[in-house]
Amino acid sequence: AAHLRGTSAPGTSRGGAGGVAEATLSAGSADLDLDAETVLRAGARLLTARVSLEVDGEVVLRGDRAPTWSLDGATLRSAGGGAASVVAVPLGPALRDSFALRGAVEVPLADGAIALLAGYAFASAAQTGASVTAVSPFTATHTVAGGVEVRVDAARVTLGVSRDFRVGQTGDPGSALVLQPLATEPGPPAARGRTTGGATVVGLDVELELR
Repeated sequence: AAHLRGTSAPGTSRGGAGGVAEATLSAGSADLDLDAETVLRAGARLLTARVSLEVDGEVVLRGDRAPTWSLDGATLRSAGGGAASVVAVPLGPALRDSFALRGAVEVPLADGAIALLAGYAFASAAQTGASVTAVSPFTATHTVAGGVEVRVDAARVTLGVSRDFRVGQTGDPGSALVLQPLATEPGPPAARGRTTGGATVVGLDVELELR
């Protein structure tokens, strides 16, 4: 667990008529509590002359929580004279428990001089679907990977590529709202729309044994 303490910086809103900001925020003390995570992992490996198999899994216990900055003394003032205290600002995503499952296989060829590698992994989302935004788009992910490893004398070269496929998430307009301390009604939706994504990673590893 961790506790962060600092001071919120004063600022002004962007835009406004005649160069006058629509709102200004005064400074105040800021505190944030981050709970510790509990990670449980287990795995198994099967080694044979023709193939090597490995499976593992993990569970991350976070609990249902949404880290939030607590502010003391911060006040938002509009150009029209209105004012309101800002007492809390969410850090970002609402966290939850998650798990991951992974598997890999290695097939040696040419008396072990070459090895073909392949793997798959699934990781559930570590944040709630309602808190998925373009800034924090971490939904459940499927990952596939493949590669080849070549061993020559005292050198080993491994080339691999992996692709992440993120599960799409449609934002619930009523779940994440823009903060509007000066308004009497809830703010507009902050995460309307559908979020999806992916990533491709290429890796090259060269290992030399000095004798």
